[in-house]
Amino acid sequence: MALEGSTNLSHTGKLYQGKGIKLSVKVEPLETLIELSRHIKGKIMQDFKRKYGNILDLLSVTIHNDAIMELSQYWDASLRCFTFQDFQMAPTLEEYGEILRMPLKENMAVYLYPGYLPSRGTIAKILEIPKEKVRMVCPGQTEGISRADVEAHLKVLAGKEAWVTFCRVFALCIYGIILFPSSIGIIDLGAISVFQMVEYHNVNPVPAILAETYLTLTQCHDKGKGKVNCCIALLDLWMLGHLYGKTLPFRKKNDSDSNPLMSFKGQFMIDGMSYMDWKRTFSELKESSILWKLDWWWKEEVIYHCGDFPNVPLMGPRGCINYNPSLALRQLAYKQNVPSKKEVQELYFLHKEDGTKLLSQNVKEAWQEIGYKGKIELGIRVVNSSPEYTTWLKSMIQGANPLFHPQNPLLGNDLKEINGQLVECLKMKENELQALANSESKNKEELEKYQNECENAKLKREVQTSDNKVQSTKARLVKIVRENDALKKELQDIRPIEEMQQEINTLTRQLERKVNELARVRGSAAETAQNFVQRLNQQNEVLEEWKSLCLDQTEETKEWMLKCRQIIDLANDKIPEFARAFKQAEGMVLPGGTPLEIVEFFHLCNEIVKELNSVTKF
Repeated sequence: MALEGSTNLSHTGKLYQGKGIKLSVKVEPLETLIELSRHIKGKIMQDFKRKYGNILDLLSVTIHNDAIMELSQYWDASLRCFTFQDFQMAPTLEEYGEILRMPLKENMAVYLYPGYLPSRGTIAKILEIPKEKVRMVCPGQTEGISRADVEAHLKVLAGKEAWVTFCRVFALCIYGIILFPSSIGIIDLGAISVFQMVEYHNVNPVPAILAETYLTLTQCHDKGKGKVNCCIALLDLWMLGHLYGKTLPFRKKNDSDSNPLMSFKGQFMIDGMSYMDWKRTFSELKESSILWKLDWWWKEEVIYHCGDFPNVPLMGPRGCINYNPSLALRQLAYKQNVPSKKEVQELYFLHKEDGTKLLSQNVKEAWQEIGYKGKIELGIRVVNSSPEYTTWLKSMIQGANPLFHPQNPLLGNDLKEINGQLVECLKMKENELQALANSESKNKEELEKYQNECENAKLKREVQTSDNKVQSTKARLVKIVRENDALKKELQDIRPIEEMQQEINTLTRQLERKVNELARVRGSAAETAQNFVQRLNQQNEVLEEWKSLCLDQTEETKEWMLKCRQIIDLANDKIPEFARAFKQAEGMVLPGGTPLEIVEFFHLCNEIVKELNSVTKF
């Protein structure tokens, strides 16, 4: 884990000693994904690209393995760039973002390792399957899910036309197989971690993709061997764009409908180049043969540092490594100057290492303060390099392996080794020729002996063949006789045709009777059903009459209830008034002076008032 910058900017010598590092480039077959991608079209395609950028187009990129292996030899593990005989280059955030149509916008979140890998429940949510159906696999040190399982799930989703889920799972496959590859046939948890953050938190994955590229190349050079295990398709496109981009019809400024990634497709006639061709190509490269600024790059401001870091810390799902924009200014349309010691300070650690938690937190906080630089800080836009930078670079590569000799890339240790191999090969051939000469006479004797044996064997084979034919003919005759006897026995067992015809006629008559009986039953059933329908219609008519009668009764009931309410309301209003008048009249009755009939009438009225009060109060 390197945390501090080197105080010496001279070349470390790791890259150019000996004949280089042993690399392998393996890309998984994509036929199944390409076939499944045909479901993504029309509006589904538009929605997919709007959410995931141009990653679908990576399926059609032709990978040049030999070119990647030879390009990787020029990686400078200390300066994080490719160093050639008179210039340096490095993949940038801006270039990768434009190729994928995932530009890093201001205040946009990027992928930062959360400190843990996705759980089985998270994977189940992405795939939209029950948690218990998620099958984890762990070949070696890589843990993840099987690519075959995910592709089988995609076929099921396509059959159900569940296109939203289909697109999400398909994008996960591209992340696990192309953008963040791991072991063959596995979509590892690191790739799922990045996709989870992209899918549910809308982060930009470009820094993580670039981090994996830088980490892979640096680790291979540290070990002296390894597998280039990163997004090979993007690295290939980036390389070809700068090598051959002068002949490409790139999109023009502000042409947002154009696709820079597809500008590369089918434009390079280089499929027949061998490893030695690529070796010669890179050894002869000069700054004048490079297309420095691709035509679709026109932004003025570039990401130059983050927080307190003098450069840009790139964090991926496996670890973190620094990226030095100060060494890629020429690609970003600015003059290339000598980087300061501070600007190329090294940062490198893996998440699985102990003691990196605090440093990881510092990187995350640094991405909250992204430092941009433009014309004010970097000067006028001129795509060239300063004389000081040219002098500094020459001093770095002095005494290097003749990797840069343009006339003949096979010099030095490489040529000595090849010459030695040729001498050994010639000696082996001479020994073989001598051995052949010594055994020639012996071979002639053995040939004559063999010819005699062949003549005798030929006669024996002819006799044997005749015997075999006779035996075979006898066996065939015996078989024919047996088959003839069996056929005669079967003919004897066959019943007379007249008897079989009578039985057929009997069965036909029985069938006709059954058909007639069935017709009668059907007719009876139809008549019964018709009678039932008539009775049902009559019942419906009676029901309608009763319904009408009930409606009439309901109306009359409503009228009587209204009249009763009016009577009750009248009684409630008049009884109190009647009671007051009655009390006044009762006070005028004189004892002994009022006729008895009037007194009895008052008593009767008093009882009526009480009864009315009891029945009319609501």
